[in-house]
Amino acid sequence: VDTVVVREESGDHRRELWATGSGEPVLNRSAREWLDISHLNLLDMPFSARRYFHELREISVSRSRVSVVVDTVDFASDLDGDVEAHLVWCDRLGTVIASLPLQRDAPGAADSIRWRGSGQLTAHIHRPLMKPDKGSLGVRLRRGTSVNTTALRAPRVHVDDVFVPIPSVAYADRPAGAQLLPGERASVSWRPAQRARGPAAWGRRAGHAARRRLPGSGNELSRARQALLPGVTDLECSRPIVAYLPAPSAGGPRSWPLDLTLWDQKMAMTCYLLVAGEIDETVPTRVWGSVRDARAVQLGEVLDAAELIITDDPSLIDTAGPSLVFRPDAGAGRYLLPNLPDGYDVVETTADLIDAVHAVLAVNR
Repeated sequence: VDTVVVREESGDHRRELWATGSGEPVLNRSAREWLDISHLNLLDMPFSARRYFHELREISVSRSRVSVVVDTVDFASDLDGDVEAHLVWCDRLGTVIASLPLQRDAPGAADSIRWRGSGQLTAHIHRPLMKPDKGSLGVRLRRGTSVNTTALRAPRVHVDDVFVPIPSVAYADRPAGAQLLPGERASVSWRPAQRARGPAAWGRRAGHAARRRLPGSGNELSRARQALLPGVTDLECSRPIVAYLPAPSAGGPRSWPLDLTLWDQKMAMTCYLLVAGEIDETVPTRVWGSVRDARAVQLGEVLDAAELIITDDPSLIDTAGPSLVFRPDAGAGRYLLPNLPDGYDVVETTADLIDAVHAVLAVNR
């Protein structure tokens, strides 16, 4: 949401309008009628589900020090001084690889907040960067116990080929940091780049090799990976949680069978969707508000949180609660999917699945 929303109350009537000033009537309708967005309920949207417009205004790198300026449109006018902000580098699974604290600065444009950050990136992994770690940049806001993570946009700043070092995970002959790339809809992507050199990098690699030989449960690593992860813990309790767990393919990872964009358009204000499984595709940043990547979360935690399971995995159907069987590619031998048990109706399109989920949730409520 890149424009401020204002609320007007008159008696029992309450309206939400884009705050863009007055205008001339169009097609026999006043400007106020065109600006009325009360049906979207943007001001009543839970904090964790909001989609703020975060714009990267400046970025510079000097040795290992990164300096950024980010403007956030405070569309609901409620981001007070107690809100904490971080610029985060997330991989394709939603795990935060690195972050940079942001400090509130003087306001940018009207009704926006300007954040500044400067320093070395803080790594949230204790291993070298690897090829699958590529992903997107976002801004993570924390207000009390609620967390909001929304994609960073750079419509007016050139980010192509900007290299950001991450010294604490620069192991010799491994990537030394992240190269920024323009993504979809002016978002900012990144991928590991350059090779780390020098005595410090070789010493870091030797220490890493020694630690790998030590016994232990890796709890510290697990906590670090989830420290800034926008996972299930920050979801509001006012909406049900649905889990989508597609069956693994014997032919290897595949793309999402579920149309996540259509799901987000139709179900964003109805429920949260946790997605997991052996899927070789990221969750688009534009649907982060309602669709959460849960591939880094334990399966048991996902099943416990979900009110409804969507799956075509025979081992999960009706085992941890009510299930809907969804397989749009039924009979597609190229995926080498397991056979479905008899006696279940198979939903084959995302549109039909949305109708079926509405029906199940209505009964449960």
